[in-house]
Amino acid sequence: MALPEGSPQPSTAVEQEREIDVSLPPEEGDFAGRDRLARNVLAGWAAYFVIGVVGFLSPRVMDRRLGQEAVGIWDFGWSLVTYLGLTAFGVGSSVNRYVAHHRAAGDKDGLSRVVSTATVLNVMSGAAALLITGIFVWLVPRMLRGDQLAHVNEARLVVLLLGCTIAVSLSLGTYPAVLAGCHRFDISNAISAGFEVGSSVTIVLILLTGGGLVAAASVCFVGSLIAESTRFYWAHQVCPELSVRWNRAEWAEMKRLFRFGIKTTIAVLSGLLLLQANKLLVGGSLGLAALAVFSRPLPPTRIVDNFGTRLANVLTPTASSLQRAGRHHELRQLVLDS
Repeated sequence: MALPEGSPQPSTAVEQEREIDVSLPPEEGDFAGRDRLARNVLAGWAAYFVIGVVGFLSPRVMDRRLGQEAVGIWDFGWSLVTYLGLTAFGVGSSVNRYVAHHRAAGDKDGLSRVVSTATVLNVMSGAAALLITGIFVWLVPRMLRGDQLAHVNEARLVVLLLGCTIAVSLSLGTYPAVLAGCHRFDISNAISAGFEVGSSVTIVLILLTGGGLVAAASVCFVGSLIAESTRFYWAHQVCPELSVRWNRAEWAEMKRLFRFGIKTTIAVLSGLLLLQANKLLVGGSLGLAALAVFSRPLPPTRIVDNFGTRLANVLTPTASSLQRAGRHHELRQLVLDS
């Protein structure tokens, strides 16, 4: 990818990477994943539909079994820990772009360097998320009104467990991006949908048998750990040349990943400020029951936007592969077709 005028020149390692890219043969077959585009888009839509449907189950059962304030605590916890995703600085979107880039060139060395660097960054993001989770747990009593302090201990535990859930996803966030870079959104989406259904059904059973919010949050944590471990396994199956070595992480690669990923972070930040910040303000000023009422209409309103986003996400590694191969006419045609 060409650097803008006036940008710092790449390091020797990156220069060597470009020389290696030219010398190696490209991946055989449809390296751009165009034969999987329709399948990947449909898999993304199907998974989102399943996740959207099951997402209505647990809050409804939670409301009937535990009351509206319990739903408010649940929404409050998720709204708070959603901000932890910013610690990744969009590295995942960079990984799927550069995995496709290096695989199109048959550059195993570059692939290892990018994935190893991203793994180090993601582990650091997960550690930062745990630290910030501790701060959020400390702040919970200061964010709730006086008459809500009866729920403060439960809210703290929920925030802690949900924060750990996000930290697990961040720490292992390289592997869903590798699957995306290999044009296997179908596998990643199937894992997401499967574990979302499993977690939701388990939460509903726990609530129906007398369990509470802390048990439900524990299910989210365990489910995230299993789902991300499953992605780790499948990433190595789909990409057998994948090699992660801590000593392969490089500062030049970190800067390159950040330069690309920061664009995604800026886009996500606007949504966080618009939706999650409002939810926290409603919960803190009007009460947890009011937050539950405010939050319920929001998921359906995002359906159309998310369907469009899932189409766009599939195009990133395909465009990267075509760009790396110099197939600019096919890249322009991809834009028109999409």
